[in-house]
Order: sequence, then C-alpha cells, then structure tokens
Amino acid sequence: MALDLSRTSPSDIVQTMRSLPRRFREALAVRDDEDAEQLATRVGSDGRSALDHVAGTGRMLALLNGALAEVVNGRQPVLHAAITDAGARHWEQAAADLEGELGLLVDEADAMAGRVERTSSDQWDEVGRVVGGTELTALDLAKEAVQVAIAGLKATEAAMQEARSS
Repeated sequence: MALDLSRTSPSDIVQTMRSLPRRFREALAVRDDEDAEQLATRVGSDGRSALDHVAGTGRMLALLNGALAEVVNGRQPVLHAAITDAGARHWEQAAADLEGELGLLVDEADAMAGRVERTSSDQWDEVGRVVGGTELTALDLAKEAVQVAIAGLKATEAAMQEARSS
C-alpha cells in the first residue's frame, strides 16, 4: 500500500533519508546468539531475503538519485520505467554481502538527502518523463524515494521477523 505523501515537504524527505541508516540497522539488528548474515540471507515466503530488500532499496535510491539530478538540472530526461513500475526493477548483479549492500543504501540515502537540500524551490517543478509517458516533477521523484525507502524498510523488517521464526 502506497503512503500518502501529498503533504510531504522537501525537509520531510531530508529527515526521512537521514534516518534511514539508523532504521535499517535497527531492522537488521541481531540478538546475542544470532548470525546477521545468515538471518539476512534466509529467503522468505515472498521469495526474497532481507538482504535482497536492502539491496533493492539501495539500488532504487541510486536510480532515483540519478533521475532527480537530471530533472533538477532542467534536462527533461526520459526516465527508466523502474521509477514507477516495480515490475521493471531487475538488477544485473545479485545482492552481495550485507555490509556492502547496507553501505550502498546508506550512501544513497545520504546523497538523496544532500540533493534535496541543494534543490531550490523553482527546481521542484522541473519534469522528466518515464518511459511510457508518465511525467514526474523533481518533487514527485523525491517523494518516490521516500515510498521506496519505507517499503524497503518494512519488507526488511518482515523478512528478518520471518527468518527468526523459521
């Protein structure tokens, strides 16, 4: 279910992006007798592991960050279908190790927060067009990053919970 982000401001987006590292680390935290890598790589009933969710979230944030950079620069780019179509979110490389994928997610969340902070109010209305015709503003892209991040966090939490109970 999509979040209602209609009233989300750029400062809200920055706050969300800045809190992601802590929130994902909390979701991936293990108890004394648990092995983080083993739990995170256990495939759940949805066919994905917590590691897969972390990797997908980090990679999507990278894609969205690149798209936002192109849009705010007034280039009116054609954007990858994965921006709005979850079915188009396929990655050439499998998820690597947990620390590496978490590091990518942290770096991309930080980069997105910085980009949002540097975006001026007149740049938020710049547009890009997703393959297939959907037009998105810079603000739409930043809000999509929040959607992706929160969905990835919830999926990671659920995957870890399922891994513990199996």
